[in-house]
Amino acid sequence: MFAEMKTIPDYPAYAVTKDGQVWSYRVKRFLNPTKKKYRSQVKLIADGIGFFKQVHRLVFETFYGYIPECIIHKDGDVHNNHLSNLVGMTRDGHNKMIHSRKETRVIYQVDLKEGITRKIRMPEPNEPIYSSLLHCLERKPQKITCHGYIYYYEDKKHRIVEELKSRIKTSNLALQCMDDYNPFRRTVKDSIIRNKKYLEILEKA
Repeated sequence: MFAEMKTIPDYPAYAVTKDGQVWSYRVKRFLNPTKKKYRSQVKLIADGIGFFKQVHRLVFETFYGYIPECIIHKDGDVHNNHLSNLVGMTRDGHNKMIHSRKETRVIYQVDLKEGITRKIRMPEPNEPIYSSLLHCLERKPQKITCHGYIYYYEDKKHRIVEELKSRIKTSNLALQCMDDYNPFRRTVKDSIIRNKKYLEILEKA
């Protein structure tokens, strides 16, 4: 066990192992990391001050001796911090890798006016529509349409369908709580009609 350990630079009271664990020489045990959405982190104490550190960076930087701009997990599991699962790269290289992965996914474009569905390619980052399309695909912020079209990844259509159904249900409930003179009643009704139209087109696509 100790043969795999290496003391963390700047934090001599701690060490990391090749299988992604953090050891405390002070309490003589492995620390239990806090699992966040995109990382695992531990709290290290130095000069009486606590510092939250990302486990994958501690492991990579301690064993390889340099600080890369980005570190990715080969298997996509952000909590698998085994040294063999970590790859350091530049931010530019990381962005290119993300874009390359997105390009390999099938994207569908639904024409809301004609009700026609087409397969399309992912536009380049320098193309004007790129940001809007990406926001639509990733639903940021809860975006359904883009320039008169609905876009979705091949395996994500069901999510839009469920989201539209949820919006219609919520709007109907809101409508029931409004009196006939509420100034927002017309807006809510229009939203229901619009989302029902989108849902009908998607279910036929």
